[in-house]
Amino acid sequence: MCGARRRAALERVSSVLNAELQRMYSEGRADTQICNTRQITLVEFIEYLYYKVNDAINSLDGCQHRGYHRLVRFQQKTKDKAGLLTTVLVIPLAGEDQSLPPPSIASVSGYATPGKVLQSSSEEYEDYDKISDDGFYNTSSQPTVFDEPATHSPLYRVLYDFEPKHDDEIKVRAGECVVVKDRIGDDWLIGHVFTHDSGDCKTGRFPTSYVAF
Repeated sequence: MCGARRRAALERVSSVLNAELQRMYSEGRADTQICNTRQITLVEFIEYLYYKVNDAINSLDGCQHRGYHRLVRFQQKTKDKAGLLTTVLVIPLAGEDQSLPPPSIASVSGYATPGKVLQSSSEEYEDYDKISDDGFYNTSSQPTVFDEPATHSPLYRVLYDFEPKHDDEIKVRAGECVVVKDRIGDDWLIGHVFTHDSGDCKTGRFPTSYVAF
């Protein structure tokens, strides 16, 4: 398949995945559609697919990888019969001691914060850079960020429940979407929970590692 046809096909898939994600966000289903484990939801799996497809699109432009998704650590790379690189996502089953607990607030090693690139993520994609036109998994120019409705600030999905311990912190729940206004270093974000009633929300800080980018 030539580059133009491959790109057109990938863009169609990306559009379908994005539309499905926006529908699930609008219906508030981010925390109800459970996949194979207790802590990985269907919407997060679709986000991973969207991330991988956009990675492929950006690879056609020869861009460098900067995006990251926490399910990347569960992917295994193999080659098919044609010698093309294939990614298989191997997620631990519920009941195994390999589930995904909330990361420590003091450590953000599992996530790429805005404007920060993880070295391990770049190294992980070095093999993709070598296959070029033969395989379209490569690197992307910027992190995948999902479109947010009616706001110019970034909108991200909450992965874990967080209870505030100080007056300047806000409570967030897994599956909610948060509007990010600013950040404090690598550990804290400033924003509020997204609601259709913009007047009924409190702005405060919450952990960066509790949010999916």
